[in-house]
Amino acid sequence: MGSKRVLFFINSLTIGGAERVFVAQANELSKRGFGVHVATMFSDNVLAPKLALPPENLHVLNIASVFDIRGVVQLWKLARRIRPDILYSTLNEANFIARILKIFAPWLTLHTREANMADIKPLLYKLGDMALGIFSRRIFVVSNAVGGSLVSYAPWLKSKIRVIYNGVSVPELTVRSRSAKGAFKLLAIGTLMPKKDFGVLIRAMEHLPARYVLTLGGDGGERASLEALAQRVASSRVVFLGWVSPDKTEALYRSHDVFVLPSKYEGCPNVVSEAQSFALPVVAFDIAGMREFVDDGAGVLVAERSPEALAEALRKLCEIPGLLEAKGRGGYELVKRNREYETQMERFVSLISQ
Repeated sequence: MGSKRVLFFINSLTIGGAERVFVAQANELSKRGFGVHVATMFSDNVLAPKLALPPENLHVLNIASVFDIRGVVQLWKLARRIRPDILYSTLNEANFIARILKIFAPWLTLHTREANMADIKPLLYKLGDMALGIFSRRIFVVSNAVGGSLVSYAPWLKSKIRVIYNGVSVPELTVRSRSAKGAFKLLAIGTLMPKKDFGVLIRAMEHLPARYVLTLGGDGGERASLEALAQRVASSRVVFLGWVSPDKTEALYRSHDVFVLPSKYEGCPNVVSEAQSFALPVVAFDIAGMREFVDDGAGVLVAERSPEALAEALRKLCEIPGLLEAKGRGGYELVKRNREYETQMERFVSLISQ
């Protein structure tokens, strides 16, 4: 099994969930004896030092877009030179190009990965799925919701879909005890961008008593406007940390009471799984990509997208004695049962080897 050669293909190795998973998968296959190469469309590869591969096994192709014929030819030449048995791609642009390459490199076994809800893709990539999806032997999706969103417009691809969750390492269970009179510490982590909808969380703070405080980890284009909003409605009760390195997140999870993710859409929210692995209950809005990860025993899914409804859900969770601890424990058991890193990695290795 380990003698197979695999070419990983992705847009770039920037700091993102899909990119981190790709690096972990590449390293795992390499550790197991696979011949692993990684090719990127763009040169923004800040995660490249995390690859446990020889430097010459990373190939930057500088492909401008899916319409860059020269770049596609470069990928074809690379495949001809290293002769991989398997081509494995993720993200819209890379998946589109990988399927075109498969037409001209029929010896390749192609597996593609869907890292987010497919039904929100631009039309070009939906058409690509519909016309070119048949060239993927398997389509790995990060949740059943993501698979369902793809099937909604390309039902003939259903038989190709396999679910591989983004697994997390699960430590020994520790439930944080807290003083009944202390502050309720809310935590949110994510890129400060429109789809995360952190504005509704900050506005919810206006409807919560002064003992509720929010720590927001992450950076992005909306930071200035969110900081201004927090200054208007919540004064000093919202703390912006900026980007938080992965080695610093454990301390945050262990020192807070509730994890909140108010996203408009999610495919497989890694931060939710991470929070649950530290027995934090989760509050989010009731969206398709969240229902697999947060059930009634692990947190609260809020039906109405409004600051008032979110604030009310947080108050009920925090102020009913014992509920924080019970739902935190429920989330821990859920992630340990369904999304433990070792289990999901074994599933990935097994599927990509077949």
